[in-house]
Amino acid sequence: MRLVLLLILASAVGGCGPNDARRVAPPQSSEPASRFVAPPKGPNGAPRSPIEFLDFLKQSSTGFIEVWGENRGWIQPADIEPLMRQIDSEVPCSGVMSVYSSHIPPADHRYTVGHEAAMLIGGFRQGYYPPTLSSDLFEPDRQELKNWYQNWKQTRK
Repeated sequence: MRLVLLLILASAVGGCGPNDARRVAPPQSSEPASRFVAPPKGPNGAPRSPIEFLDFLKQSSTGFIEVWGENRGWIQPADIEPLMRQIDSEVPCSGVMSVYSSHIPPADHRYTVGHEAAMLIGGFRQGYYPPTLSSDLFEPDRQELKNWYQNWKQTRK
């Protein structure tokens, strides 16, 4: 009898009740499915190139796009020159947030094509994209990127 009481008490204290499935179920997102990208893919499921992804960010109006996973090897050396041509752009676009991030970017934060191009280059340099948990946490040094690019380009010849 003591054992049964002990088990009942342990399950009550431990939270093993009949309603646990409702308590631990993930919240349902009210966001449109189009804002989730896993990894950066197009509408047909084929991977987007980094330049196509940058164009997608320009066309998006959600504020930020969530990216699934660490996309290793997605940004190739051939992508760097077209991305470098974009790093000074002030054209507005959506930012990027990793689904692993518990940090939600501020609603009033404004992203630009230049910033997101620099973040893509940062991902190439680190070997995975996105290189930070969200765009607002990425602080590019454009002059350092330009210097790095000139050195990188010379070593590739």
